[in-house]
Amino acid sequence: MFSRFLERLDILWHWKSWPWEILYFPVTLYVVMVGLIRSGHVFYFAAANPKLPLAGFAGESKHEIIQRIPKEWKPKTLYVTNQDTLDELAPKISDLNMSYPLFVKPDVGEGGYLATKVDSWEDLKVYHESHAMNYLVQDFVQHELEVSVLVHKAMGSLQISSITERSHLKLVGNGTSTVRDLLKGIPFIRHRLSNILAKCQSYADLVLLDGQVWEPTSLGNLDYGSAYYDITNQSIPLFRNVLESINDQVDLFDYARYDLKSASREDLFNGKFQILEINGVKGLPIHIYDSRCSFWNGQREIFKHWGYVLTLSQRNQKQGAKVPGFRQGLAYLIHHQRTLQLSLNPRIC
Repeated sequence: MFSRFLERLDILWHWKSWPWEILYFPVTLYVVMVGLIRSGHVFYFAAANPKLPLAGFAGESKHEIIQRIPKEWKPKTLYVTNQDTLDELAPKISDLNMSYPLFVKPDVGEGGYLATKVDSWEDLKVYHESHAMNYLVQDFVQHELEVSVLVHKAMGSLQISSITERSHLKLVGNGTSTVRDLLKGIPFIRHRLSNILAKCQSYADLVLLDGQVWEPTSLGNLDYGSAYYDITNQSIPLFRNVLESINDQVDLFDYARYDLKSASREDLFNGKFQILEINGVKGLPIHIYDSRCSFWNGQREIFKHWGYVLTLSQRNQKQGAKVPGFRQGLAYLIHHQRTLQLSLNPRIC
């Protein structure tokens, strides 16, 4: 029992494993105080991206955003509503010439919530029947390199403030250990082990062959064991110009995080990539989770990026952007949470 207590206490010295609510508590206080004192609105940040509900902090539709991305920059995507039946779903996938594996995710949600790869029609059928929600089905982009890029227009033109490479968790088999045992032997994921095991529960007792490389999840997410690397300083002007052109065509964001996949860093910075999704102000500067970043540098980066949001909000309000009142903003958040909860209900067929 005492050893378990020490294991739980160990998280205090590993701030990168802290819950989001704790790590971002200082900036949350700052946002509320700035809203009340400097603008008179708690939800002032909604003006940073005035064409989206709460600037993309909660409640926005991934489908509505991805529709605006030029075709050559995105995977084939099918929008499935909570009224669609399995009989309707199969021919739609066929009409789009989509092939397995596919990637599915809720139309509303964040942080990898209910997002997963499906390898067959049976997998998709189970997903469809398990969740009473609108969701997206996308071609699974096979490129190895996955990155998140934060951009903003706080200085007028589009600037890149963060580029983070996401390295998926990989296991290497030894011919005797199960997936569960291999996961337990990786020190840096010990505070996220339950999340990872929940995602690969049906494979937990699988014994990998000696030398076999296997990814326990399809998510490049910190909560599921991925490692993050700050590669911001490797960017080249061409990459910024391509993103600026795309962002202008999407025409929704003054502050955004683009999640991309590419074959290599060279291809990425030369503008050869696929856009998985675009987030608004909830897009965090995740380069702070690079092992080289200290706690205090991480806090400075968080505050710096919310400074960009404040600058954009004040400028856009001067240009006529509206800010929701407290009740309206709170209603957005409540509706968002209810939507996430309803997604866990099975579909009524």
